[in-house]
Amino acid sequence: MSENNNTNNNNTNSNNNNIDNENKEWVNIGYENWKRINKQWRESISTNPTNASNKYKSVDAVTITEEFLNKNGAFSKRVPLPDLVAILSEEWENEEN
Repeated sequence: MSENNNTNNNNTNSNNNNIDNENKEWVNIGYENWKRINKQWRESISTNPTNASNKYKSVDAVTITEEFLNKNGAFSKRVPLPDLVAILSEEWENEEN
């Protein structure tokens, strides 16, 4: 008889958990953390514009193109992403023409 009571209690608890879960709104914690960190980052940039400036010097497009083609994309120094995008875009445009 106690086994039956345990089974009934487990079913009741399970049903209560389902009801509780249905009433709670699902929250994407990762997204909430990203929004908080992104907001802090944007505020720090607006108060100190030097944070937004590029930390690396611009690179020579010819050197980067040669390293990209001849060294399987292994660069000898860091390449700022905007520079790399500009170089690759220009190369792709030249290939189309």
